[in-house]
Amino acid sequence: MIRHRRPWRLALLGASLLLSGLIIPGSTAAVEPLTVISAGATALERAVRLEPAVRPGAACRRVWVVGDSLTVASSRSLRLGLAGLGVEYVVDGAISRRVNPGGISAVRAIRTASGEADCWVIALGSNDIYVNAARPITRAYASSVIETMTAELSPGARVWWVNINVRDSSTNIVSSGVMNSSLGDRDLADPDFAVIDWYTLSQSNPTWFANDNLHYNSAGYRARADQIVEAIRRNGER
Repeated sequence: MIRHRRPWRLALLGASLLLSGLIIPGSTAAVEPLTVISAGATALERAVRLEPAVRPGAACRRVWVVGDSLTVASSRSLRLGLAGLGVEYVVDGAISRRVNPGGISAVRAIRTASGEADCWVIALGSNDIYVNAARPITRAYASSVIETMTAELSPGARVWWVNINVRDSSTNIVSSGVMNSSLGDRDLADPDFAVIDWYTLSQSNPTWFANDNLHYNSAGYRARADQIVEAIRRNGER
């Protein structure tokens, strides 16, 4: 778990620091720029939703991210991007993490160690669909996974959930669709919940997929991080 404060708060520590690409006044190092994804700005614009609607004074200041191995692999780009926005952030990923128990345990640990976020990014669900190799998950199951996770988050916080694209079997292709449809239902029902549409962006870029049709290459992981950061950035500009 990695947490960084906004630059002005770090500066109060009295030292010139370089933390994951974040420059504090007095350092001579340069910030690594955000990656421009190969699909181009137009694809990213289409993929990032301008939701939830921002209330006055409600731009994200503290962003906690919880995910699985896809978050682990994209964590460096995520940290750089969030640092560039000047927000406090936590990026917490773990291999093979499901919502229950791993995601819930991570959220509880983050809230205890770092306090409450005003914005959460949940990048889970890919491992939760591995229930029955012969049968896709049901809408009821997917909805219960989503509800179990959101019930653990900071009261009043806005939530972005990164949807999924698991293509390693015909069953999981269908299950991905069920999970994503359930996320879409929650998006429509909850004004403080929105979907980051990774499915559409990754489906449009098949060269990003690794041979297992679950993980990605370096370009895919950079694009995934950029999409998340762009959602937070655009939220703050509204």
